[in-house]
Amino acid sequence: MSRLLILTLAITVLCIV
Repeated sequence: MSRLLILTLAITVLCIV
């Protein structure tokens, strides 16, 4: 679950940038 959450956060950050 942690990995999935971190992955989602990383994708969100990439989308923002």
